[in-house]
Amino acid sequence: MTTIAKKTKTVSQTKSADTKKNRTNGTGGKKKETIIVTAPATPVQPVSQIVKRGDIDFSPLQYRKYYSEKALLEFAEDLKQHGILHALTVRQTIEGRYELVAGERRLRGAEIAGLEDIPVVVRELTDIEVREIQLSENMHRENPHPMNEAQQIGEMQLAYKSVDEVAGRLGKSKQFVYSRIKLLSLIEPLREMFIADAIRLQEALEIAVLSDESQQQFYNQNCQEWREDADFELSDLKWTLNRYKANLKNAPFNTEDETLLPNMGACTNCPFNSASLSELFPDLAKAATCDNKQCYQNKCGAHQKRLIVQAFESDPQALIFDFQPTEDVTAILETIPAALELPQFFRHQVHTYTIPQEPIPDYFRQWNEPQNNLADEDNFDDDEYGDEEFEDGDEQTNEPSVTSEVREPVFDEEAYQEALEEYRLKKDDFDNQLANGNMQRGVYFSRNGITIIFFMENTADSFKNIEPSREAVTAKAVKEAEKQGNITVALYDGEIERLRTREKRAKEIDSEKFQLDLHKLYIDFNKEESNAIPTDADQAAAKLIIFNSLGWSGQRDFAGALGITHLTHTEEYRTALYEALQNLSDTDYRYLIRIALGRTNDVKHPNTADAYFLLKVSEEAGVNVAALKKTYAEKTAIRESKMETKIFEVERKKEILTKKDEVLI
Repeated sequence: MTTIAKKTKTVSQTKSADTKKNRTNGTGGKKKETIIVTAPATPVQPVSQIVKRGDIDFSPLQYRKYYSEKALLEFAEDLKQHGILHALTVRQTIEGRYELVAGERRLRGAEIAGLEDIPVVVRELTDIEVREIQLSENMHRENPHPMNEAQQIGEMQLAYKSVDEVAGRLGKSKQFVYSRIKLLSLIEPLREMFIADAIRLQEALEIAVLSDESQQQFYNQNCQEWREDADFELSDLKWTLNRYKANLKNAPFNTEDETLLPNMGACTNCPFNSASLSELFPDLAKAATCDNKQCYQNKCGAHQKRLIVQAFESDPQALIFDFQPTEDVTAILETIPAALELPQFFRHQVHTYTIPQEPIPDYFRQWNEPQNNLADEDNFDDDEYGDEEFEDGDEQTNEPSVTSEVREPVFDEEAYQEALEEYRLKKDDFDNQLANGNMQRGVYFSRNGITIIFFMENTADSFKNIEPSREAVTAKAVKEAEKQGNITVALYDGEIERLRTREKRAKEIDSEKFQLDLHKLYIDFNKEESNAIPTDADQAAAKLIIFNSLGWSGQRDFAGALGITHLTHTEEYRTALYEALQNLSDTDYRYLIRIALGRTNDVKHPNTADAYFLLKVSEEAGVNVAALKKTYAEKTAIRESKMETKIFEVERKKEILTKKDEVLI
């Protein structure tokens, strides 16, 4: 057993209270001062003693948690040859046991080397003193690992709080302190890689900016085999890390919105926003990259849900998709009861329409051509000044002196009124088609976002009376041709056709608006019960409702039986149908009712009003309902007889079983 005795050296120095001053004689030379400082003698270190390694416990206050496995193995080999040269510092906890204060690396190396006798110095220390000793030891360690520096700075932050204070005490820059603090964001598996030098400092810093979730994904997908791979190396790290980040400049949501995800706040001051890491990564300050992709995706989902909810405030009538809806979109729609009842279309199944835009007056201001003060530009002779001599300093120019007038815009009132009339026509057309249901409002899920669009399903009758015909000739084209002197007869013919087409469509729109207004007057009028005076037209309308229930083929057959051969949707057809229904005979009326009743779906289902009415009409019309009832009554009687027989047999078996149970009891 060897006791390690540390030699102590007493330094004895004296301080002279007097200052020797050497002056030069009258030369104004510099003063010289000699200061001799006497320091107190260094206190003698306590003598070490030997304790068993198993009696020493690691300190729970030690913040340094990471050691290079390779370095420890090399250190253990050195300990086998030379032993522990410097005693460990410990404090006694309970009788016979000690808590390690300083020297954890030596103790771990001794464990690997198999050394059982450990030289220690036992001191009485408080927890605060233990922390100070550990901090001091690590601060003065030669070439400490950046991860251990990070832990050290983390401990110092608890005591000194601000980065400026920590940087001042360490004598380091603020950027150095920030970089080490950032290393504390590394998850455990990546810290182990860093300590083992499997990743470099710059790589560790770039990974540390990611959220814990993203770091774990990065580790799982790129680093799990690092222990087994002796040549492990991260290649194209920046490109790989971009998969776990998001560009906030392209975010679909407002990055300043604090209410989107209240628990996360706005992106502007988020620690995962690279723009907030200017002290650590100055080159990324303008990038605005989100390093917490899970949060980014959550915000995208919350923004999408907000858009969908807002879209349903406009009472849409359909959902339209550019693509098969994603699981996220489907999940959001399932939370909105109204969405589940709406029809769904893909974009190619509908034709969309844009709201007509009112013409802007400024677009109809034209500029006059500039005028100059030359009386006759054609008579200007370039050679008139060709031989003129110029004095030194004068500048010769081939340009004549021209004074241009101030150009002012001229408002084209005629063109503006023409455009305004076109707008009003299209706007009336748009509003009418929306009001009468030809055009519908839908929530459109495109690759660029969620918007409200106006559409019509693509069918054979989709585009009937929706858009004015596309005109090859426009009023502007005719006017420009007239101004330029190249007007043609064909252009005038096209203008005439355009005006006639526009007037025809205007009449159609007036008719549609008239019908909408009439419908409103009709509804308001009939809200008063006193206005419900029966008329012949009411009887015709009642027959029309029954007629409409027949469906297209039934209407065609019944109208044909009444002698109506006109095409539908013509004035002749409407007039003929009204007169035929108004003058319908009682026999034809009853026939119409019975056909309509037989075509309703609910007459086939028992316990419905339609089924009961079918029964009563059939009985009074002479249908042999009694024979049908008798058939089903006989069928029921036979079935009930069989049932009674089976029940009797089951009851008998049950009685026998009950008696057996009573005997056993």
